Amino acid sequence: MNTAIDRENPPPVARIETAAEQAVAPAADLNGARVLLHVRFRPDTTILNIDECPAEMTNEEWFKRLCARAGGKFATRAGGRGFFRLTRVELETLKVQRPN
Repeated sequence: MNTAIDRENPPPVARIETAAEQAVAPAADLNGARVLLHVRFRPDTTILNIDECPAEMTNEEWFKRLCARAGGKFATRAGGRGFFRLTRVELETLKVQRPN
């Protein structure tokens, strides 16, 4: 068995973001591909503030839509807050009102 490492063609190294790096990631990266929508909750669990809420919706309606369509992309944080990590395209798609 040959265990020598090919120094001219080293194997690729995967880079995985740590939770700390993800938590301090900018709201949108330089090319606008990733967006963080911050949510702040009151002690009674109603929504105090949520980013990018369309004008025709309440904060609660917007949060329910995001949970229904992108709930797997929500991360909770301490202190009554959390965020959705979406791409700009996903966000714009979620903002579009679908007819019933």
